[in-house]
Amino acid sequence: MNDIINVARTNRYGSAKLKKSTQEQLEWVMKATLAREKRLGMKFPGHVVCEIQFFEDYGRNHRRDDDNVIGGGCKFILDAMQEIGLIQNDSPKYCHLKAERFTDFEGDPYILITVTED
Repeated sequence: MNDIINVARTNRYGSAKLKKSTQEQLEWVMKATLAREKRLGMKFPGHVVCEIQFFEDYGRNHRRDDDNVIGGGCKFILDAMQEIGLIQNDSPKYCHLKAERFTDFEGDPYILITVTED
């Protein structure tokens, strides 16, 4: 989230461009993952629970606040899932979000996304 704010301060349209490029990268990763698992085209038509878990090595990057990691990350992830048609909408009517950040982890950072029908 701080990256978006900093870009927005330097260029009026910079944050929109950053969001778009990041979301497009997420869409490609999601499509590739779904294709690898033979689930491409999978859709959740009703209400879902989205669990998003962020794993980061606190020793490497201790300057990032939970609210910035979770808030910014979830926004991009949910918008990408909606764009590829995996979920109908990211509004509370269709999606319940559970997000958590784990910092007692050593290694390369990663994000685990689990979507289940409610």
